[in-house]
Amino acid sequence: MQNTNVLHAPPPQSQVATAIITTTNPWTGTQSFHDNTDIEFNTIVSKYDNNPVQRLWNWGQTKQWMLENIAVINNKDFQKGIWPVTMNETGLSRLDINIKNRTMVLFDFDSNGNIEQILDPLSSFVYMAWTTYSHQIASDKPGKNLTNRYRVMLPLLSPIPANDWETDYQFRIKDWGDSNWLGSNELDETYRRVGQFGYVPSINPDKGDIQIWINDGNATECMDLITLPVCQIPVPTKKTKKQNNTNTNVVPLFPSCNTSTANIDKVLEHLLQKPELQHIPANNFTSGQAAPINRYYMASALIAEIVNVVVASTVKTYATFLA
Repeated sequence: MQNTNVLHAPPPQSQVATAIITTTNPWTGTQSFHDNTDIEFNTIVSKYDNNPVQRLWNWGQTKQWMLENIAVINNKDFQKGIWPVTMNETGLSRLDINIKNRTMVLFDFDSNGNIEQILDPLSSFVYMAWTTYSHQIASDKPGKNLTNRYRVMLPLLSPIPANDWETDYQFRIKDWGDSNWLGSNELDETYRRVGQFGYVPSINPDKGDIQIWINDGNATECMDLITLPVCQIPVPTKKTKKQNNTNTNVVPLFPSCNTSTANIDKVLEHLLQKPELQHIPANNFTSGQAAPINRYYMASALIAEIVNVVVASTVKTYATFLA
């Protein structure tokens, strides 16, 4: 049984605005989640409000507050909003790092279908749904013109810790949503953000009305994400370094080595092979017979010579440029 009530929202000046509220069998008091069940969340006065107000209301008070605040809003950015989280402590700003738990799920739909297709999979859950500010309003975004737009708010039976939401439950609920809403009903992915907020019911003056659906009496349970099956969480892949496809052979100045006598000889031999150093006699510094101190001296001399060659080349190039 459905009860349909008409609520006239307070209109600015002479505008007439109407809210059509459909309630599916008001609760009888036998359900596990009902009007007297407490739920914690935050409210904001607009999307720019960075000082959320923490609320601990029961479900009946939450619905009543939303219905009483329906108003005609001339700028969609200044609609009141609900932030369905609890924070680590009161007085914090609206940042994801301050979130302790997620307490509700907010689904947004851009749909070519009807509301029944969206609400049928939710028939056993407590929810409140409504047409959004942009419902059937022309948009300048491609493919977004005159589509049906709905928001559905479902309180959670058990709050989900923020970290668990980000690493597990957002993927579970995505799998569940994908399996229930296919085809013409486009589920906006913003619901997966732990810090998502949503506008409460408000009326676009170009439209003049809003529709609201409340499911209490038929609901046998509140949505419990813990009961959703575990899904395969995608593992991010590391980006591989772009390979250099040029044919230039890059020879390191020093091959990988330690400071043993044999490896010092390798360093000297490697350095003496460079074209710029061919005029330096190898003599007995690379013969393997000289004392290690001579090898270190030879290495130092060769490095100094390399520096001289590089500096001379740079000066010559700069002089040519100035000429």
